[in-house]
Amino acid sequence: MNGQLPNFSSVYDSRCACPVQPSAAAPAVSVPGQPDIPGTAVYRQKNAVAAAPQGAVSETDSAPITDTTRPMPLTLESMQYLNGFLRAQVGRRIRMEFLIGTNTYLEKSGKLLSVGANYILLQEAMSDNLLVCDFYNIKFVTIFQ
Repeated sequence: MNGQLPNFSSVYDSRCACPVQPSAAAPAVSVPGQPDIPGTAVYRQKNAVAAAPQGAVSETDSAPITDTTRPMPLTLESMQYLNGFLRAQVGRRIRMEFLIGTNTYLEKSGKLLSVGANYILLQEAMSDNLLVCDFYNIKFVTIFQ
């Protein structure tokens, strides 16, 4: 019932490899004359089928990117934002309605030339003038087909 395991000693022997996982910075080194014990880091390292090269993609990194596992990061170019959507409409005729103050709407129309981080650039149809518009006052956008 209280039998001891053969070759077991409660005293740590500093000559053999420690049976813990090696860190990435310090590779496991076997001691000459000591057998590689199954389950130790040295045994696993020596008997590995193929070591993954540094910087390799692990199994968890090769999983398909989905909304539930890793959603795509949202940036200004993302289609979820008005800025990203309007960038996809560059070159089309549009009409924009701006809210000025609390209850004043201003309407501007023309060809959408570019979309910046906080502005849009319209080319007015009648005069070919360039009009820079504040992005944060936009309330409605009509895109003509």
